[in-house]
Amino acid sequence: MRLLLLLFVAGSATVSLLPELPGAGLVLLLVPLALAALAVKFLRGVAVACLGFVWAAVLCNIDMSARLPAKLEGQRLVLDGTVSSLPRERDDYIQFQFRIDGCPDCWAHTSVRLTWYRPPWRHSPVRPGQRWRLPVRLKRPHGANNPGLFDYNGWLLSKGIGGTGYVLHGRTELLAGSRHRRLADQLRYWLRRKIQQSLPDTHIRSLLIALTVGESSQVSAADWQVLSDTGTNHLLVISGLHVGLVAALAYRVLLTILQWWVRSPARWAGLLSLALAMFYGAIAGMGLPVQRALVMSTVALSGRILDRNISTFDMYCYALLGVTLLEPLAVLNTGFWLSFGAVFTLIYAFAGRIDRKPAMAVARWGMAALRTQWAVFVGMLPMLLYFVFQASLLGCLVNLVAIPWIGVLVIPLLLLSIPAFAVGGALGAPFVQGAAQTLGVLWHLLDFAARQHGVLFAGDVGVATLMFGLAGAALLLSPKGVVPRWLGIVAALPLFALPRPLAPGEVTARIFDVGERVVAIVRSRDFRVVYETNSEPGVDRSVVTPMLRRFGDPRRLDALVVNGAPPIADEIRARFLIGSMYASDPGRLTTGRCNRRSVLHDGAVRFLLLRADSAADMENDRSCILIVRSGQFSLLLPGEIESSGEHHLLSLDIHPVDVLLAPHAGSVTSSSPALLNALAPRIAIFSTGYRNRFGHPSPIVVNRYRLRGSSTYNTAEDGEIRVDYTPGSGIGVFTARSRRNRFWYK
Repeated sequence: MRLLLLLFVAGSATVSLLPELPGAGLVLLLVPLALAALAVKFLRGVAVACLGFVWAAVLCNIDMSARLPAKLEGQRLVLDGTVSSLPRERDDYIQFQFRIDGCPDCWAHTSVRLTWYRPPWRHSPVRPGQRWRLPVRLKRPHGANNPGLFDYNGWLLSKGIGGTGYVLHGRTELLAGSRHRRLADQLRYWLRRKIQQSLPDTHIRSLLIALTVGESSQVSAADWQVLSDTGTNHLLVISGLHVGLVAALAYRVLLTILQWWVRSPARWAGLLSLALAMFYGAIAGMGLPVQRALVMSTVALSGRILDRNISTFDMYCYALLGVTLLEPLAVLNTGFWLSFGAVFTLIYAFAGRIDRKPAMAVARWGMAALRTQWAVFVGMLPMLLYFVFQASLLGCLVNLVAIPWIGVLVIPLLLLSIPAFAVGGALGAPFVQGAAQTLGVLWHLLDFAARQHGVLFAGDVGVATLMFGLAGAALLLSPKGVVPRWLGIVAALPLFALPRPLAPGEVTARIFDVGERVVAIVRSRDFRVVYETNSEPGVDRSVVTPMLRRFGDPRRLDALVVNGAPPIADEIRARFLIGSMYASDPGRLTTGRCNRRSVLHDGAVRFLLLRADSAADMENDRSCILIVRSGQFSLLLPGEIESSGEHHLLSLDIHPVDVLLAPHAGSVTSSSPALLNALAPRIAIFSTGYRNRFGHPSPIVVNRYRLRGSSTYNTAEDGEIRVDYTPGSGIGVFTARSRRNRFWYK
């Protein structure tokens, strides 16, 4: 039975690898064939895998068909619908999911993700379950495509979101009647407001909200870094561990109480504990780890209710099946692999082992905690290095304190605050304030541990390296005497190998898909530089930092070149030791100004920094310009310069280039014929956002390049673009769309 469950999950996961979804004809053919094959014993596994494949394919086809039609993109639409999520609140906007109930000349009912800038907060704040009539402008689901990083497109599809957009200025109307099917989200909203009213606006309050209702958008980047560096991300946001703790503690307490009052205390304790776990999961937002823990808790407590023994691995398999049935594309979520990976590690490390427990209870607890943390660290290290590019070496020790601290001290206070708030608003405040003070004490420990720099950064960990690492972990955690455990260390060594150094003269440039900005990393054998234009901390944190740590020294950057306004590059400056920094306006950074001509690095690959016109009236024309040359190869990153800056650039005796990042995202005010005639680029790259409001790149400009024989690429269409130059082999251009071609990018 276990094998069949796992095969169903594997068949469902296969759909996430497809460049095209199967048509209705193939699906209709597979169903009867699979059902017939169930009757044949040796074909049963294949049949179950086919049924899993069909299940996922049908649901994905339904979600794909519900996406916004291309003809409605950019049009003004008036939608009637219901707020179907907990709104994410910011100072100047609010973001929420909106279930469409009606729309003239619209498409099928579906959900969209809306951003409402400067909403009427004082008069009608947006709440879950409210019905609104809103004028909006939408676009089809589209997100950044940077391989190895978060797949926003896939996430939107897995959540059944058919479009994204924003609320237009104009008449908005709060309609009568709410949809009570959003009771869970309404409860989460109510509880969040109560916590906000009970505590001052501090980072501890944001952490408590994340811990209580699973809404982590208010957690600062600095706090996320502390959690990441100490391996406690899973504790300070809602995780399956919390749900399991609530179910287990509730069962123990209720069993102790009820055994004096009822005839079947285990049955009643199981039912009440299951109800409490379901309630906690509902207010926690039902994320993937919560779903997994709820299914496992349900199976475990059902065994108590029915007086049957159910193995831990059976619970695990049922949890995999339950999550897959709910979200076939859950495999796209890193949390899926980390959550299920951690649970499997514990099952593998402890199931069926003879435990020689010490006599003293404290010693037993201490040894069990140490063994658990060791097993999780060893088992999860390969997956953390593959998915997150780093792992905390201090996590073992920190979690020994943090797990019981959160589970025994903080969470019970938060749960007790809910009925107290329900009885009277003031009654719940002391519980929340006590939880805040308790968490504050723990936070001092986490902050101290994070400052010790106990973090292991990954090299270029690929699938093959991951497999070796997992094999090594399995050997290290195997039962004593089965195989020599030292073989596990040998198998895991590729995890710690440094990335392959580039050959002398070799150049790699990565232009990331970050919308209406430029973020590029250019590397040679012994020098690497980050070049940014109009970037922001969120982009640096989610794109630049992990990529820098994946390729090369995880703590050092040779040069940082910045164009635009603060707080550009603050994230990078906080994370790396930077050899030299240059900015178009040095007053905005403690750095040097881009000179008319200066050499950043002079070797087999030469990095040259220019400024076209330091006295220009327009800030765009004061951009820092980076030229990279290796032998006969040259790459030019001109920033945001426009026609005036281009004229000054030509006066600097610029030679033809092989690769040009189009100035000012391909605006009609840039890429003048004179510049293109002088540079004669073989390859032109536009860094733009999908359906951006400026209309970049201009079709006129794109045509200018093509008329001169340039091959053109656009990050909005192609995703991240990588340019490799190898002496003797020439130039290679690789796009994310060609390397990660999945059906949800269509």
